[in-house]
Amino acid sequence: MLPSTLNDSGHAVDFGRPLWAGTIVGALILLLSIPVAQWIVLRRVLRRAWRWIPVNVAAWMVGLTFTLLPGPFVDEQTTAGVMVVAFVVGGICMAATVATCTGLWLRRELGQELRIESKKRVSLRESGLNA
Repeated sequence: MLPSTLNDSGHAVDFGRPLWAGTIVGALILLLSIPVAQWIVLRRVLRRAWRWIPVNVAAWMVGLTFTLLPGPFVDEQTTAGVMVVAFVVGGICMAATVATCTGLWLRRELGQELRIESKKRVSLRESGLNA
């Protein structure tokens, strides 16, 4: 969306310049920064916490589409109030999508961890009774 917007505003976009490669690398670093930081904490609690990173990235990529969704429907005749409401609703939908996707995954993973811990406790009790 940005290249076409820049072209429309009179700024020529040269895709041959290495600036675009830097922009893509920067976007990936930004996209990975939050889930990697959260993984550092989650790895103390979850055995397979590394899975959090791709799940979180995927959730953000799906969620960000809601932020971009109002863009094509907003033009120069759109009032400021309507524009603000459209993008606020898009932001709320984005947040709800990311929270739902990551929350459901985390709930499932924590449930599996609890079942594993429960089986360990039962196994320890049984071995203590049989000894």
